[in-house]
Amino acid sequence: MAKPIVSILIPVYNVENYLEKCLDSVISQTMNNIEIICVNDGSTDHSGEILEKYQKKDKRIIVVNKENGGLPSARNAGMEIARGKYIGFVDSDDYINSDMYEKMYRAAKKHDSDVVICGANIYPEEPHADQWLYNCLSPKSRYYDKFEPDILFQEQDMSPFLWRTMVSRRLIEKKNFRLDEEVQIGEDKAFQNKIYPYANSITVISDKLYNYCWYRPGSLMERNVYTDPTLKVEKHIKLIETMSEDINKLPLSTDLRQMKESFLKWGISFIYNDFVYCTQKQKKNYANRLIQVLKNNNVNAFLYYWDDNLKSQYVYIKGEQEIDTSTEVKLSLIIPCEYESTYFGKCLDYIKKSQQKDVEYILVNNGLSMPNYIKSLKVMKDKSNLRLFNTPKHYSFNQICNTGISLAEGTYVGFWNPDDFYKSENELENWLNKALDESVDICVSKNLNLKWQDVVFADCKQLSTAVKTLWTSDLYHTLYRRKFLTDENIQVNNYSKISGFEFYCKSVLKAERIGFYQESVYYVRDIWTKDWMETQKVELLLQGIDAIMDLSIEYDNAYLHSKIVNMLNGDELKKIIVRNTLPWKGKESEGSQVESSCLIFKISQKIDTHLLDEAGILTQLTEVNQVKILIDGNTFGLLYDMVSERQKFISKIG
Repeated sequence: MAKPIVSILIPVYNVENYLEKCLDSVISQTMNNIEIICVNDGSTDHSGEILEKYQKKDKRIIVVNKENGGLPSARNAGMEIARGKYIGFVDSDDYINSDMYEKMYRAAKKHDSDVVICGANIYPEEPHADQWLYNCLSPKSRYYDKFEPDILFQEQDMSPFLWRTMVSRRLIEKKNFRLDEEVQIGEDKAFQNKIYPYANSITVISDKLYNYCWYRPGSLMERNVYTDPTLKVEKHIKLIETMSEDINKLPLSTDLRQMKESFLKWGISFIYNDFVYCTQKQKKNYANRLIQVLKNNNVNAFLYYWDDNLKSQYVYIKGEQEIDTSTEVKLSLIIPCEYESTYFGKCLDYIKKSQQKDVEYILVNNGLSMPNYIKSLKVMKDKSNLRLFNTPKHYSFNQICNTGISLAEGTYVGFWNPDDFYKSENELENWLNKALDESVDICVSKNLNLKWQDVVFADCKQLSTAVKTLWTSDLYHTLYRRKFLTDENIQVNNYSKISGFEFYCKSVLKAERIGFYQESVYYVRDIWTKDWMETQKVELLLQGIDAIMDLSIEYDNAYLHSKIVNMLNGDELKKIIVRNTLPWKGKESEGSQVESSCLIFKISQKIDTHLLDEAGILTQLTEVNQVKILIDGNTFGLLYDMVSERQKFISKIG
């Protein structure tokens, strides 16, 4: 059998919902003389069966089965048996255009290039990816007759994604190059850092021939980058260290001075962006490791003519070696920044003036305006206890909050809407000391700022049967012991504007020890309009009410149970649903009255007469059938009223 022109390597791990589309696109290449090496990296779903099916269909497919070792390990296994003149890389949740490898091979042959890079499309369209990714994957066509460090470290549209790259096998076999299996984030860049200096020429084509699945819940990137930030930073440091070692192994014929300077300029800015959300102890550890890397690459030889911004980043990292880490973090204040906050500057002013060294401030950003983002970075230079973590823009409020919890180091966790404010630093400290002294799971402060949910759940003073006196509260007026949240796996769910209250309810009901601070500490600036509830979020609101109903039953809490029943038959909920649901449109029924009605009916079926009787609502009713009539009558009455009121509302506005 003739040697293939291109060996296409496809690492496969638990992608049963994507794999067939990927394989169909590869076997449909207009270039027929290819081999397709699929490395099953210990998949536990049906991916292995799909590979077997396609292997029978196309003899060019080779399946390698191995124990799970990660993406670099799978790619290495494929390179071991590859026979093609060139090697291409395709990820198994992506797909490629039918003429991808024909066009890339033609470009390689034209200049006898060892490396060819193409552009890529991004899917899915929603949620929308950040603009930088579109820029990375939209290159301009160009040709390099020799390696230049800027290819690796400065040219954004050549960002090192192996899956849009074709590399000659002669280049890989020059020194038997393989991916470093200890590098789990940035392994592409580490590999290219090894091989690109040896390339005789590099060609870039602007054609978008690859289709990249940028967002897949549960993917390796999602887990490593966004759900485990500590792991992310650690692996970034490992990447920098590995690349430094490889650079210092390059032959003397290489322009090492230019290579090292480009690497240092990139590496300092790269890690600086990580430092902004590290803990103080992490900063000190990473600074020590990074400074050693910089010294090994003669950073002092380049510093004097670098721009001020890069110099300041270097000085910042070096300064972190000297920070005091002896103070224990007692409180982590999580600040979700998902919109352009009106009072964000005042929030930063409070942090800047704060003298509490045992409090850390965590800004979790998925949409902070650029001016406010820059303001945050400036404050961070002087406040080592201010941290920033950037989540994707598609992250919802609950995801931002949960990210903050995962980042927190404090004994206690609190939440701070940047539009709100604390009465004083002293009052916050007294509240925290109250929680610490009594070693409670949660500590509730007095809430004088009633929002709509406080009206709905009015005068909620006995939320837990174990607690006789509990002020109306919510997410922000409570401190939570971090270990309690993690041990009980309490997270913020996506229930629209009721998310925080549902989180609060779970915390109160699961807490063994609850403390009360009899002063107001947290103040809300009421900036909500009357029509703040978005139509598409009504369903989420009702799902949240359903979840609280389940909590009331699980914990046998009569008071909370009765409040939900009263709310179902109250005017407040009816107004929200009437104003923010759409008439039924057949299949296009998202956010419709029909969906809302079904959810309300579902909730009503969970009404427990025992709990209502315990709450004092049904003391006069003794027979179950009377209770059932009452409940069902009120439920269907609400549905009838809701539809009637909607018609009145529609006729009124137009």
